Amino acid sequence: MTVETETPFNPWISIWLSPRATVRWLIEHRPGYLVHLLIAAKIFVDGIGTAMFREMGDRLSLQAILLILGVTTPVQMILYLYVFVWFVKWAGRLLGGRATASELRTALAWASVPLLVSALLTVPELALFGHALFRSDGPDLDSGWGRASAFYGLMAADVVLALWWAVTLVVGVAEVQGFAWWKALASYLLAIAAVVAPVLAIAYVLMEWS
Repeated sequence: MTVETETPFNPWISIWLSPRATVRWLIEHRPGYLVHLLIAAKIFVDGIGTAMFREMGDRLSLQAILLILGVTTPVQMILYLYVFVWFVKWAGRLLGGRATASELRTALAWASVPLLVSALLTVPELALFGHALFRSDGPDLDSGWGRASAFYGLMAADVVLALWWAVTLVVGVAEVQGFAWWKALASYLLAIAAVVAPVLAIAYVLMEWS
């Protein structure tokens, strides 16, 4: 008599090429698994990108930038998981979705696995280029082809990982909502608009009053 054994399911591997099946397996077997860690990685990567885009290194030291990210990341993680997810759920309902908040948290969190890799890449980026990453003049790339190749290679990897996050997110949300990928994308963008619109309105009013 032969005994059949179930092949171990590794969501860390399967999420890259089978996000639908991975999200469904996690919801059924390990709901809430590492949700906070993965969203924290996403928030951290977003923060690094924002600091670079806003050239915060011109005004702040590297230590100050990292301290700000360390303090704000947990707060933003909670807001993303328990406030923004509500907006995603609301937007999904408008389009005929059926996902619960818990299911959406799982889908959004595990879509962030590529961004966890991107967060890990900040270690060599900071080791090689440090504070210059966040300055308007950027790192010195004229000192050798190896340094320039490392910079552009790491930046290209970050872009590819961000695109893969977007694809995985849309597919995961579509799976839990039970509708097409374009509705998943529309619901996510609608949720962002619902969050951003009041902020812009308040900013406009404050500018008018000042």
